Amino acid sequence: VEYLLSKGLHDEVQKLQKRMLHNSALGEQMKIDILVKIGCMEYRQGSIDKGRTIFEGLLVKYPKRTDLWSVYLDMEQVVLPRLDDLTRIRTVFDRVTSLNLSSKKM
Repeated sequence: VEYLLSKGLHDEVQKLQKRMLHNSALGEQMKIDILVKIGCMEYRQGSIDKGRTIFEGLLVKYPKRTDLWSVYLDMEQVVLPRLDDLTRIRTVFDRVTSLNLSSKKM
């Protein structure tokens, strides 16, 4: 995936991602881990919007997974110097802090 992104082959990355999601041999946790890695690579090398879309999709499906929120916030902080847009990261922080989570998860 990293090689495809470095060569600008975003369509190939999407095909690979779809093929991976339809592979029944991979467990649910493995699929989540792979999607997180693809999302991080998109943030760093590809399209920031595609990375956000991947993380937003994961968080819609798993809203109480604090590990996903943490990686998403880290990626937003990585792109912050490039975009100078504090409102985006503030809204993500507001969303995660407004969740009804146990004190153990926070």
